[in-house]
Amino acid sequence: MQIKALLMLAVLSFVGAGCSKSTQVGVKPIPPMPTISISEPALSSTTTDSQIRLVGSSNMTQVWIGQSIYDVKDGKFQTVLDLKDGLNEFPVWTGNGIVTSTMAIKIEKLVPATSTPVVAIAPTKTTVSPRTATKSTTPKPAAAPKTQPQVPVTFSSSEMKLTASLGVYGAQLNWSKAFDPFQSYVLVKSQTDPNVYFPKVFWFHAINDIDFRTFTDRDTKAGKTYYRVCKLKPDQSAVCGNVASVNK
Repeated sequence: MQIKALLMLAVLSFVGAGCSKSTQVGVKPIPPMPTISISEPALSSTTTDSQIRLVGSSNMTQVWIGQSIYDVKDGKFQTVLDLKDGLNEFPVWTGNGIVTSTMAIKIEKLVPATSTPVVAIAPTKTTVSPRTATKSTTPKPAAAPKTQPQVPVTFSSSEMKLTASLGVYGAQLNWSKAFDPFQSYVLVKSQTDPNVYFPKVFWFHAINDIDFRTFTDRDTKAGKTYYRVCKLKPDQSAVCGNVASVNK
């Protein structure tokens, strides 16, 4: 009986050892959802300053602000932005290679009112001949300054062919490659204009990597949203592809 029990223990030990050496299938971890938040300034504000400080946080290692990229250190990032008179819009985004988080900061720079000191001038007496006297006239107002010309835009049916679909994280956009040298892709969208294009609508996302042709817009709202991809050329003109839409 003792020998039989020992043999049974040996068999169980062998089976257990074989099970412990079974192949373990590795599971690739899902990258974290990219997050981004702005603590300074408010997402929509006004100022009379020519510069404004931007402070934010993210769980990614880098963020894009406008056309520049910034490193995130200890979850924080900050920079100083130059402002022009009127409305300034700065897209801010980050991503994990699969999903992108975006937001837009709108700062209106107000032009401070200026006052010209009034200097009292003693009136001088003049004698006007009756023959040369003329009726006083009111000076004409100065002509209004001309508006700055818009960015020239053309449309193409053979490049930047856009497809849009509604996914788990938002609107998934994919488009074909653009031709000839250019600076960057710009993405525009609208819920009211089915003929949306840049510069008619300000871009909500820009991509400097011309080989990068996919984007996920997480900021989708209920209803139909129209999208278009345009490219900015070195001569500051724009070329836009087709319009695609999603219905949430």
